[in-house]
Amino acid sequence: ASVANPTALLRYLTDQRITLSESELMTFDFIAQGTLPSISFDAGEAAWAVGYERRDYNLKTSTPARAGPTATNALTNIHNGDLYPCLIPEQNETAAGRAACASNPVGLFMFLAPTFESDQEQDVDALFAELALPVSDELDVQLAIRYEDYGNVDSVDPKVVVRYSPTDTVTLRFTGQTTFRAPHPDETSRTRVTALQYVNQTGAFKAVDLTGNTNLEPEEATTYNIGLITDFGTDNWTATLDYYNFEFDNPILNENHQQLVDAYHGGGAAKAAIQSQIFGGSDLVNDGSFGVGDLARIQSNFVNGPKTETDGLDLFIKYDTDFANGMLSAGMEANMIFDYSVAAYNVGGSQVAAAYECAGYFNINNTCRSMPDLKSKAFINYDADSHNFYGAINYISSYQDRRDDVEVTAHTTLDATYTYSWDDFNMSFSAYNLTDEQPPFTSWEMSYDPNTHSPLGRYLKVGFTYNMQ
Repeated sequence: ASVANPTALLRYLTDQRITLSESELMTFDFIAQGTLPSISFDAGEAAWAVGYERRDYNLKTSTPARAGPTATNALTNIHNGDLYPCLIPEQNETAAGRAACASNPVGLFMFLAPTFESDQEQDVDALFAELALPVSDELDVQLAIRYEDYGNVDSVDPKVVVRYSPTDTVTLRFTGQTTFRAPHPDETSRTRVTALQYVNQTGAFKAVDLTGNTNLEPEEATTYNIGLITDFGTDNWTATLDYYNFEFDNPILNENHQQLVDAYHGGGAAKAAIQSQIFGGSDLVNDGSFGVGDLARIQSNFVNGPKTETDGLDLFIKYDTDFANGMLSAGMEANMIFDYSVAAYNVGGSQVAAAYECAGYFNINNTCRSMPDLKSKAFINYDADSHNFYGAINYISSYQDRRDDVEVTAHTTLDATYTYSWDDFNMSFSAYNLTDEQPPFTSWEMSYDPNTHSPLGRYLKVGFTYNMQ
């Protein structure tokens, strides 16, 4: 048509941005082990192991200045945050103009945040020692200690494992340890990753910039679990029951964008604490001068989050018996979360988000994932010569959506698999979600919870395996 835009104009309107990311990992491991005849028990000699590990990680991000699609297009580094931090092109032409935008580097692309070139290294040295003590036929003890050095931070973490069999039918086990995790270079990088997230107060999706933080401290945890293993005094039954408890200090996580907006909307000290991360108004400022309805983008930082504690129970039970020239097995497994509590989140001494419980909730507006408090599976399997039949009932308990106090209903599906084997070959035919159950409805983007349920309904799978000798 005579009013159509020429191809050259359309090409000019579409700039090209290129980011090159390179990562390298080098590891070195050394382990020595042996026995200690001088430390001997009725059940045997003590055994030892020591080792050293070295891990060198390099992450490099660059924005090459290549020619654009046409001679009039910008170079392909137009998204470089050091060269083009400002929304207004003219402001990027001088050092003073770029400096003025450095505290809020929105860049030229409005929605997509600029990229900052970087060349980061993380070198980790670790030493560890382990000691196995076969105290008696009924009691085994393992002691271990690990030292890790990240250059600027280090940690010493002990571990204790105890296994005790008071009878032939019951074994008790215990593991207790501390763990340590330093920030990854991705979590401290200046480069932002822009996501699209729904904001309740605006009724719309807004840009959320996931931003690194050079001031992150290591994450630490204290964990233990107590378990029981039994065969009930028979050759047919196997059962395990484990209680676990994890306590996280300074967990490394992304701030939840909705919690930030809620604090801004609430006003007072909480708003003042985070208003530099909320951008909006006609000039895209972050001085708190605009209402929440004019919000445009949110900066969600990697932070050391509030203390988090969780505990729960893992159960596994199985019964095996001979049946019709084959082996018939039936059983169940389940995970129950008793508690997953997150302490209040404070910024600069001001509370941004109150403490909350995650177990049993949708958790769409906080830092937790969706968390039904019970997931279980009952299964049956029959194996005879070349034929194997397997069936399972999968169950996910209901959980609450706190936004409108609506229940996400429980969900049950059926799976079945038949496998035929001959020589070194296996052929399997599987049907998942046999009754074609739809995922429970949730008030979210796709009307279901993608972190917990599948939208696929019934689907079939055919597999073929060859075992190479």
